[in-house]
Amino acid sequence: MISVIMPTMWRSPRMLNELIKLQASPYVKEIVVINNDFKETAVTLGTFSKVIEVRVPQNIFVNPAWNMAYKLCTAENICIHSDDITLESYDCLHHVEEKLKNEDCMIGVSDNCYKLQIEFQPEFKLMGDRTWGWGCLMFMRRNSYK
Repeated sequence: MISVIMPTMWRSPRMLNELIKLQASPYVKEIVVINNDFKETAVTLGTFSKVIEVRVPQNIFVNPAWNMAYKLCTAENICIHSDDITLESYDCLHHVEEKLKNEDCMIGVSDNCYKLQIEFQPEFKLMGDRTWGWGCLMFMRRNSYK
């Protein structure tokens, strides 16, 4: 299972659709949303049974939000997911889980994920195989997060 960490300031119109898809995924145990700007929340997250929402009184910024959310995660694997990243489907998560089960690694979005030639699913690579920056969608074993 995967715990998803998703800090937000509610600026992305894509977030609600991603929450709907994550909620439906059998591979997602919980979605920890750090609400960095709860005044802007237009959605009642209580309708999502997998969402754990943490409202902070002011923006604590992304890295402290990741750290706060990590402490609430209970699944064996975690996903750090930017609120504006969109995947066609989260069916690919079973591949992520298999990879993390067999290797102590981090998995991120491949450098082809922003090109129009994608065939319906993102391609995943080990972080060491990438030649550019991190991006905002990465997976790892929970006990590897430091």
